[in-house]
Amino acid sequence: TYVSTQTIFENLLKLLLAFMPFLSEELWHLLKERNDKDCIICAEWTKTTSYDNKLVDSFESLKEHITAIRNIRKSKNISFKESLVLLSASSYDSQFDRICMKLCNLSKISVVQEKPASAIAFVSLGTEFYIPISADTIDIEAETEKLHKELEYTRGFLLSVEKKLANEKFVANAKPELVENERKKQEDALFKIKTIEEQLKSLAVN
Repeated sequence: TYVSTQTIFENLLKLLLAFMPFLSEELWHLLKERNDKDCIICAEWTKTTSYDNKLVDSFESLKEHITAIRNIRKSKNISFKESLVLLSASSYDSQFDRICMKLCNLSKISVVQEKPASAIAFVSLGTEFYIPISADTIDIEAETEKLHKELEYTRGFLLSVEKKLANEKFVANAKPELVENERKKQEDALFKIKTIEEQLKSLAVN
C-alpha cells in the first residue's frame, strides 16, 4: 500500500512539474533517496493506462453509501465510537463491505427478509437498508419530535408541488424537463413521507 501510494504521488508530481517546478523537484527528492541525476525534470512521463470504469462507478456509489450512513449518525447524534449493525432488504454489490465496515464502524452487515421492528431506513446502492436502534442508541423523545417537524414540512412541500402540477397552464406551457422535475420532486416527497411515517412507527414500538 505504501509503495502504491508513493507511485501515485510521484505521478502527480510529474503532472505538477510544469506549474510548480522547484517545489515538485524538492518533494521528488524527499520521497526517497535519489542521486543528483535522478531529477523529476528528467523522469519518464507517466504512461496512459486504461481503467475499469465499472469499478470506478461502483466506488462512487460506495462513497454515497458511506455518506448516507455517516449522515444518519450525525443527524441522530450517534457517537462514531458506537458500532452499528447494517441490514439490507436484498442482495447488492457487496465487494466493498469491508471498507464500509471500517469507515462507518459497523460490527455486521447482513441481508434480512423483513424490516426490523425498530430501525432507521434509507435507500442506497439500489436497495433499502436498515440500522436497528434502541433507547440506548438515540434520544427517542427528541427524535420523535424532530421527525414530526420534518413530516409536517415535507407534507407542506408535497402540497405545493401537487398544486403546481394541478395547474393546467403550467403543465401545458412549461418545458417538459421542468414538468418532469416537479414530478420527480413529488415522487421523492411521497417516498420521504412514507419513510418518516415508518420511522415514527418504529420509535413508537420502543
